[in-house]
Amino acid sequence: MIKRVLAFLGSWVGLYFTPDNRVTPIFRLGRYHRVKGPGFCWIVPILDRALPPVKTSIYVGNFHFYEVITQDNIPFSLELTVLFTFKPDLALKSAAAQLVQARSNLLEIIVREYANQGLRRLVARHEAQTLAATQVLTGIEHSLTGYLTSMMRNLGLAPLKEGGILIKEVCAPEKFKHTMLDVKHDEAILEVLRSYPVPELVQLLNQVIFANSLKDRSGQTALMMGTAEHLKVWPWLETSQARYQNGHSS
Repeated sequence: MIKRVLAFLGSWVGLYFTPDNRVTPIFRLGRYHRVKGPGFCWIVPILDRALPPVKTSIYVGNFHFYEVITQDNIPFSLELTVLFTFKPDLALKSAAAQLVQARSNLLEIIVREYANQGLRRLVARHEAQTLAATQVLTGIEHSLTGYLTSMMRNLGLAPLKEGGILIKEVCAPEKFKHTMLDVKHDEAILEVLRSYPVPELVQLLNQVIFANSLKDRSGQTALMMGTAEHLKVWPWLETSQARYQNGHSS
């Protein structure tokens, strides 16, 4: 109660106090003028007006993005955390004038929109089967940090340089997961077939590949990659068959 009374009396003479990790926006004659850092500050009564202090420490944005498309057209969902700061004195005055009057959730909305744009561009450079690799995710996080820093500079917003972006979860569609399991199963079969270079097994291999290719892929081209991998054994099959025929005829 005493603090409120002192603050009220101080405002009459233009004296204001700004807590740590905050800045007080000052408007002069209705226009954004400057910000004052932590501690006591004095403004010109009548000419100046002080707004409530604005947080300049770390903001935390937790975002979930759906239908993020990979290079081979597989839609993933990603959960992303962005640690960022807001420094009005580094922003363009026109932008600062609006942002210092806005609620903190507006800052999160802005960061979310830029993160959404950058993340989709970066994910589109990678194939689905490599997206969950630690090295790939680390590269995306680093690149997205640079993208956000560049795009939001004029707004006074920026992610932390180190550890400011964390991709917490990468979820593939269920159909893609099932297909990857099928591919691994087929690869195990192929390993067995490679151990028995008998031409009669060519027909069996044909049936395996043909059966896989008939599965419902729903237009997702990457789900055919298992079949594409199988095609790599054809040179081996042709060589094995030729050797068998030569040995049998002799």
